[in-house]
Amino acid sequence: MNREVQKIMTQIRRRWKKRKIKVITIMLALIWLAVIVVLLSNWRMFGRTANGGSVKGIVQWMLLWIFGIAGAVLWQFYCLFLRKNRKIKRLGVGSIVTLAIAMGTGMFWIMEWIYNPQMFTIPYQFVALSICVSAVVFLIYLLLCNSLRLAVLLCSAMYFIWTIASYFVYEFRGLPLQIVDLLDIGTATTVAGDYEYSMTLHMLIVGVIIISIVTSLYTGNKYKLVKGKKAKILIRAAGIILLVGGIRYIGWSDQPDSWNVVLNGNRPGDSFYNYGMQMCVIRGARDSIVKEPEGYSVEELQQVSDGIESGNTGSAEKPNIIAIMDETFADLTWIRDFPVSDEIMPFYNSLTENTIKGKLLVPVLGGGTGKTEFEFLTGTSMRMFNSTPYVVLGEKLDAAMVEPLESQGYKTTAIHPFIPTNYNREVAYEAMGFDRFLSLDDFQGERMVRDFISDEACFDRIEEIIKEEEDPVFTFCVTVQNHSPYTKEYENSIELLEYTDSQVEQYMSLIHESDRALQKLIEDLEKSDEPTVVVF
Repeated sequence: MNREVQKIMTQIRRRWKKRKIKVITIMLALIWLAVIVVLLSNWRMFGRTANGGSVKGIVQWMLLWIFGIAGAVLWQFYCLFLRKNRKIKRLGVGSIVTLAIAMGTGMFWIMEWIYNPQMFTIPYQFVALSICVSAVVFLIYLLLCNSLRLAVLLCSAMYFIWTIASYFVYEFRGLPLQIVDLLDIGTATTVAGDYEYSMTLHMLIVGVIIISIVTSLYTGNKYKLVKGKKAKILIRAAGIILLVGGIRYIGWSDQPDSWNVVLNGNRPGDSFYNYGMQMCVIRGARDSIVKEPEGYSVEELQQVSDGIESGNTGSAEKPNIIAIMDETFADLTWIRDFPVSDEIMPFYNSLTENTIKGKLLVPVLGGGTGKTEFEFLTGTSMRMFNSTPYVVLGEKLDAAMVEPLESQGYKTTAIHPFIPTNYNREVAYEAMGFDRFLSLDDFQGERMVRDFISDEACFDRIEEIIKEEEDPVFTFCVTVQNHSPYTKEYENSIELLEYTDSQVEQYMSLIHESDRALQKLIEDLEKSDEPTVVVF
C-alpha cells in the first residue's frame, strides 16, 4: 500500500514539474475561486430555486453544489496528475459523426437551458434543425483546428458566451440578441458597465460542466483528424469551404424559408421561446440582409420624381428649427392611469396654444436610438433595415433633411452629450451634412443628473447657438439624461401612491426633470424676437 502511495506521489511531483500542467492547474484554481465567489455573493439564488426558499431547500442546493464542485475538482486532479501518458490518435469517420451529434445536442442544451424557460415545448423539428446547425458549426471548428480539444473549447465557449450575452440583453432591454447587434457592440460596451449582472444557477452549472469536459480533453489523448502538412491544408480548406457555403446557404438561398421560422415583430422574445434561440438568430440574420424590393428600379423612381411639382411655398420667413429627441420621454399614463405624488409632466401637458401634439411610434424598444434618429432625419422607414443604418451605411448616408436647410442658409448642429462614436454618430452626422457635432467632450463641467449630462445643459447650449448665429439655425439634439438603468443613486421627486417600485419612481422623476428643463427652454424662447419652431 505504501509503495502504491509513493508511486502516485512520485507521478504527481513529476507532472507538477511540467510547465503546461502548472499553467492549467493555476488557471483552474482561479476559475474555481471565481465560481465559489459568485456562489457566495449570490447565495440568495438558492432560495429562489429550492422549495420556495425554505432553509432545507437552500441547504440541499448548497450541498449539491459542494459535492458537484468537489467531484469536478477531483476529476480534474485525476486528469492532470494521475492519468496515464497521453498519445496522439486519429479520429475515424464514425467517431467524427458521433462527436458532431453529441456536440450539436450539447450546444442546443446550453442555449435553451440557460435562456429558454419553455425549452421542452419547442417542436421536435426545430430541435433537430438546431442540433444539425450546431453539429455543422462544430465540424467547421474541427476542420479548421485539426484538434478535438481545441474545437470543443472554441465551440463551447462561443455558444456559452453568446447565450449569456443574449440572456442579459433580453433581461435589460426586452429584446433578444441578434447577429446585427454585433455591429453596435461598441455602443453596447459603453453602457454595459452601468447595469448590474447576476449569474444564474443554470449558467454556473453549464460553466462547471464545460470546464470539466475541456480539462478532461486537454489532459487526455490528443485526437487529430489528419497528420502531415498537405493533409492539414486540405482539411482547413474544406473547413473554409464549409463555412462560406454555410453562410451563403443561410443568407441567400431560399431553402431556409421552408423551415417556417417566423419572428414576431412585436414580441420577438416569444419567437425565441417557441422556435429556439439558434433558429431565430438564423432567421434574424436572413432578415437583416437588405434585398431589393419587388418592382424596384431607378427608372421607376425617376418617373415618380418627375411627376412631383417643385417650387417654393409658404412664408419667406426662416424660423430657427430645434428638434429634440429626449431620451425615453414618454407619458406612461397613456397606457394606464396610476396615482402619483405629483404630476409627472405638468408643463408638457399644459401646452395647448400654438401647439400640435400626437403620439409617436418608433421602430425600437429598449435600445436602438440611432434607428429612430435615422427615420426622423431621412424620412426613410426602418422596415428595410434590421441593423442601425448609421453603422451599416456610415459615409454613404444621404444628407436628407440637412442639405435642403443648408441650401436655404441654415447653420446646422447635431448635439448628443455622450460618447461620439456610439452608433457611429461621428461619421454619420458628417455624412449627413451637419456643420458641427457637439458630444460629451463639449459639455465638460456642465450640470449632471446621475452620471449623465442634464437636459437643462443641452437646452442651454441650444439657446447659446441661437444667440451666436446670425443665420437661422437647425439644431438636432439627442439627450441622454434619462438613459437606463434606473437603479442609480438619485433623489426621486415622484412617488407611486398605491405600490412601490424604485425604478419606476426614478424614471418618472427623471421625466419630471426633463419637463422642467423643457419649460425653461420654451419660456426663454418666447422672450426672444427670433421665430423658432420646436419639435420635441
